[in-house]
Amino acid sequence: MRPLAVLLALCLAACVHSEKERVKLLRAPRQVSDVVGIWRTVHQNVLELRQKGTLVLITSVSEAQAGDFTLDQDHITVSGMARCGGTSGTYRLQVSFHQKLVFSEPEDSCDFRRTQLTIDQYVYSNPES
Repeated sequence: MRPLAVLLALCLAACVHSEKERVKLLRAPRQVSDVVGIWRTVHQNVLELRQKGTLVLITSVSEAQAGDFTLDQDHITVSGMARCGGTSGTYRLQVSFHQKLVFSEPEDSCDFRRTQLTIDQYVYSNPES
């Protein structure tokens, strides 16, 4: 086999392995402490999830929105945001502890919240690091 072909085959194998590892890392949160912290997106959204089930969502398109959340297996229900008129929304939630937080499969009538939570994956941000 030519050296270039061998190198290409190795790169492709590494990409497939990396994708499998990425999927393996994401899982349903087991408890609230798995998601507690400050999370950010590349669009500069900031989401702070607190141990007592409260949250703050800061975006460039709205004033800060406070709310509440509950976890039930791999679903999170978010409620109480003024911009959403008191409605609640439910999302599938996957987390990689202190790395990534992904909201998907929204069941939410609030366009603002649905867009801001699913626009990107959130990455963990530790302000003390």
